[in-house]
Amino acid sequence: MSDGPPPTLDYRGPDKGKPRPLDQWQNDPNNVGSFFVGLFISLGISAIIWVPGGSYFFKHSDNALSVIIGLATLKVLTAFALIAFTRRWRGFGIGILVSLPLSGLIIFGVCAANVKI
Repeated sequence: MSDGPPPTLDYRGPDKGKPRPLDQWQNDPNNVGSFFVGLFISLGISAIIWVPGGSYFFKHSDNALSVIIGLATLKVLTAFALIAFTRRWRGFGIGILVSLPLSGLIIFGVCAANVKI
């Protein structure tokens, strides 16, 4: 009766050596690079808008708050769309989302430098 252990079954099929594809919840190895690209592009856009245009927005115009709210809303909507609907660009969207507080610091610095009390 003891003929040894039963034979093992290999259910993997003919593509045994191929790596398994990443599913929706596994980490993508390229997310770190795209995170930093999203972070620095978003910060660059804020710096390009606020550093040269800050003196105009805060001294000569009264619509600086609408520009701040519009830019922040655009960043949040873009970030959530990238995070929720695309797996490849998820790190980029997270980078945009992380850049929001840092962009707020850019806006605060420009405001403090240009508004006279």
